[in-house]
Amino acid sequence: MDGSCNGWKSCNDATIDYVIGSCDGKLACEGSEILKAVGSCSGSLACRDSGRDSEVTYLKNSCKGDNACINNNMGIVVDSCHDYGSCSVSNIKERMENSCQGYQACGELGNYAIIGQVIDSCHGQDSCYGGWLPSWFRDSGMIDIRPNIGDIVRSCLDDRACYDTFGEGGPIKGIEDSCHGFESCTGIAAYDPTLGTRGNVGVVKNSCIGNQSCKDFGRGGGEQCVGDITYSCRSDNSCQG
Repeated sequence: MDGSCNGWKSCNDATIDYVIGSCDGKLACEGSEILKAVGSCSGSLACRDSGRDSEVTYLKNSCKGDNACINNNMGIVVDSCHDYGSCSVSNIKERMENSCQGYQACGELGNYAIIGQVIDSCHGQDSCYGGWLPSWFRDSGMIDIRPNIGDIVRSCLDDRACYDTFGEGGPIKGIEDSCHGFESCTGIAAYDPTLGTRGNVGVVKNSCIGNQSCKDFGRGGGEQCVGDITYSCRSDNSCQG
């Protein structure tokens, strides 16, 4: 431990194997169990309780901002989670790099879906926020079924891009170079209360480029997969559900 845990109660109740220049702030690493952290957890409550509800294996230049990684459950986190609540209560077991930058950008991401890697993605306020779920969805029983989402790569880039897509949404095989624009891909493959089913979408690649493009696309599709979306829906309001 070198030049780390600088702040009131910054490493309280922590089990940390390797920390350099990290945990700088009020209660920054309280209750943490971190294997390795470099230049991370700089901010009030930045990693509070991360060891009680989670285990962080590697942090580098991440979790910078009030409540940035509070109560998280993440694996390798590099250059990510920069802003208030940007990765609070997140559950990402794979690698996260250069992602989740913005107010609540990845808040509760992975709580209601199994997420792969998140690389160069989720830049913008609420861009990949997965915690807002309407009461009718919670009452449906679907909340206990966590669909698989593939890797998210260079995608979900703007405010509310992919907002709630990983909350009430169904399975998506992967998102690559897609969902660029305000509210693009918001609600894709989402649950439809009338049909009582979620959507099911294949790979989204080089598509959904433009404000509100692919919004609600594939909502309530059920077991019938929409299929891959490739090099399509590349203008504002295109391919809306």
